[in-house]
Amino acid sequence: SSRQFLGNPLLIDSQLYNAEARVEWFIARDQRLTAAGFFKKIDNPIEAVAFVAAGSTSLQTGFSNAPSAKLWGGEIEAQKHIPLDTLGGGFFDTKRLVLIANYTYTKSEVEAGNELVPSPILGAAPVQASLLFNDGGPLVGQSDHLANFQIGFEDTASLSQLTVLFNYASERVTNRGPVVE
Repeated sequence: SSRQFLGNPLLIDSQLYNAEARVEWFIARDQRLTAAGFFKKIDNPIEAVAFVAAGSTSLQTGFSNAPSAKLWGGEIEAQKHIPLDTLGGGFFDTKRLVLIANYTYTKSEVEAGNELVPSPILGAAPVQASLLFNDGGPLVGQSDHLANFQIGFEDTASLSQLTVLFNYASERVTNRGPVVE
């Protein structure tokens, strides 16, 4: 990204509270369907904040703590193995197809008020959280939608597998800060 990243020794460790409920249905050996719901509360989440330093024209990224954030959502996953021994020939006797798919929906919200938080600019005084973070905005790096699909060709005798993965992540905030044109 040709961007300079600056650490921040004034950051506070985040604290995470997590609740999750999960249901798993094992349809057959090596086959399952799962569903889960979750809620997370994070005190002092660390967020990337972009800025243009005085006397510079290049974008830099520093870090600050938002006061708190909440995430909630759900996930579903399915796994199925399909034996290939019915295709005929000795080659397929110990082979099977492996299909795994999952989808996760996550909603995240930063909670920011007028609390003072560390400035992302080293040496600068603390700033009001509302000047860096939009109350109710998403966390940096958190996509609303994530989907994964895996297709594999597996040999149960030699314990080998060839796998192809497909991933999708919806748009997400990469950092906070000014719009540079």
